[in-house]
Amino acid sequence: MGTAFGQGVQDCAMRSRIGTVFARQLRRDMTLAEARLWSAIRNNSLGYRIRRHHPLGPFVADFYRHEARLVIEVDGPIHETQVVRDAQRDACMVEQGIEVLRFKNDQVIAEMPGVLDVLSEVIARRIGSQ
Repeated sequence: MGTAFGQGVQDCAMRSRIGTVFARQLRRDMTLAEARLWSAIRNNSLGYRIRRHHPLGPFVADFYRHEARLVIEVDGPIHETQVVRDAQRDACMVEQGIEVLRFKNDQVIAEMPGVLDVLSEVIARRIGSQ
């Protein structure tokens, strides 16, 4: 449920105090899928430290692995109505060398082992390619 702040994506590199406050709120109000994924990856269980609801410029990423420059998004039904906005946000991230992985809520809930396998593989590839 990453959210943009300010006017469009032209402010990609700008860090927002509003984003930090909003990130704290999102941490308190996680969706069921976000909470289950966080439960599965917290405390370094994948072997990597992953941040939750992390501000990145004018956006808040659902999950972020800094060293891999990887954003992990868990998309609920709202994302079906904001395809263009998500594409702009993802393009902004890619411009900064950040890869974005998107999983649907039902994927995270029903296929957690597969989601964790993908995360481990992508993180290892991203860290190894630096």
